[in-house]
Amino acid sequence: DRTAWNTILFAGSCIFAAASQLYKEHVLCKHKTPVDANQLNFTISFFSLGSALVMTPLLYMLQGLGGPGNWWSMYPSKDISANYSN
Repeated sequence: DRTAWNTILFAGSCIFAAASQLYKEHVLCKHKTPVDANQLNFTISFFSLGSALVMTPLLYMLQGLGGPGNWWSMYPSKDISANYSN
């Protein structure tokens, strides 16, 4: 059961990769002229970083989703700073 939940969580993480790929395709198809690759990559990286900073505290707790009992207490959000400092 835990493997199934972790697989769903992992598959959900691909949403951001898919979104950046779709944005690249949209920009390249819309602007039939050459596009500055550095500006495009910077824009995508900027928004990926921003979405990661917003989503990290929310997704941190989901690590225990497949665990027994109170899965939300296995990875409390107050401990997220310890992971960044290690």
